[in-house]
Amino acid sequence: MYGHGKVKPSGASVIEVGQQDNFEIWLPLLKHSDQLAREAAASALGWLGAKSSEVDTVVATGLIAALEDTTWEVRRNAAEALGKLKSDLVRFVFRIVV
Repeated sequence: MYGHGKVKPSGASVIEVGQQDNFEIWLPLLKHSDQLAREAAASALGWLGAKSSEVDTVVATGLIAALEDTTWEVRRNAAEALGKLKSDLVRFVFRIVV
């Protein structure tokens, strides 16, 4: 991680929240081998989702899957991101879980 909201996955250039404002850039990073890339991706998806009126089911599903990550930091960021999303799927899942 290169400071708040920036990530440099191995073999790639630095990506910064706000620089790449689309889900397609961040979603694949939820499965990256680098923990910091996964943390940043979860945070970025929550930030983008909070700005978006409609969040794709694929994004919500990816974040739900990230709740089972091996590291607590990724799970925390995914949970926080899900709380920011405006998605019927997320609302449905939270009703079942909570």
